[in-house]
Amino acid sequence: MKTFPKHQQAPAPLTLAEKEAAYEAFLKSKVPPTNECGFQITPEDVHPLLKPHQRDVVRWAVRLGRAAIFEAFGLRKTLQQLEILRLILKCNEASRKQDELFPFNRGLIVAPLGVRQEFIRDAKMIGYWLDSVMYAQNAEAKVNQPTLFDLLAEEEEQPA
Repeated sequence: MKTFPKHQQAPAPLTLAEKEAAYEAFLKSKVPPTNECGFQITPEDVHPLLKPHQRDVVRWAVRLGRAAIFEAFGLRKTLQQLEILRLILKCNEASRKQDELFPFNRGLIVAPLGVRQEFIRDAKMIGYWLDSVMYAQNAEAKVNQPTLFDLLAEEEEQPA
């Protein structure tokens, strides 16, 4: 037990509200600052097929610029990811200045082969065209994803 000199009184115990406020301040001090590198969009910019909670997640992710969406199964993360990509490409298209270097406006989604059909289905549902790229190298169906440079080289080789 801590004793105090006669001329010094022990501090009064903290009330519950003071303890909660101190703990809240402690927790806030542990949250790292965010460096938003995205851009603002309005709710009207988001496809009307998305539900309100999905629209909020899409707007948040686009604003942050780098975000991970950890949602439960069935909340349509695929649809949200496609919409985020569409909005980014739309913004990129509006701000492009070097059409001779980048004549196309494409995005890349890397996903397990098992969800490929889900992406294609959801893209069609909201009116987007999505191309799926996969190469099977041998009979054991070992999948090697091509790099962007492989895709560009193939485009150059194809006759017009």
